[in-house]
Amino acid sequence: MLLDTAIMGKECEDLTSLSSVEGENQSTPTRKPRRANTKRTGELSEAAFLLKAKTLGFGVSRPWGDSERYDFVLDSGQRLWRAQIKCTASVRARGYDIQPIYTDQTRKAPYTIDDIDVLFAHIIPLDIWYVLPVESFAPCKSLRFYPQGCKRARFEQYREAWAPIAPKGESRRPKRSSIKEKSIPGAVEVKIGNGKLEIGNALLLLFKSSIANRTS
Repeated sequence: MLLDTAIMGKECEDLTSLSSVEGENQSTPTRKPRRANTKRTGELSEAAFLLKAKTLGFGVSRPWGDSERYDFVLDSGQRLWRAQIKCTASVRARGYDIQPIYTDQTRKAPYTIDDIDVLFAHIIPLDIWYVLPVESFAPCKSLRFYPQGCKRARFEQYREAWAPIAPKGESRRPKRSSIKEKSIPGAVEVKIGNGKLEIGNALLLLFKSSIANRTS
């Protein structure tokens, strides 16, 4: 009898412990991994683009509001480039996908030469930029890049291809004025110490008057 009572007491303790553990598990559910914030990821790529463009000597401007289909305007000194930034960090079939499209109300359409001049594709994990003229891909709605190599790679020639649009030499430096000093018509040359000064007729009268006052 005593043995049966002890066994039953032990079973009750085990059941109580099991119930408390199950209660703890139910009260603290496991959190799901947070999904990446695509807007914030895009902002980081835009910041990286600003740094890269300024390092290469571009002037960079941003259009007012969000109505335009380009993100930035690059000033190379020779011309202005309408720039659209796209970024990706996801790998699919050993490549990185980007969709060069925009949403116009309810319709998705590809970028054309009327919308942008250059598409800048940022491969975030490798910090690599593809600089694509819009003519090289329009009107495609999906692009795939293979920075780690692939026989079917179509856009590798545009990898870090900043040179065709980059500022050339000192084109962005302000040029000195080419206006040459010309002699004043009717001026006379007056010696002052070791130097010479050309004075027009009106100023000459004032100059002579000043000299006369000093000598008198």
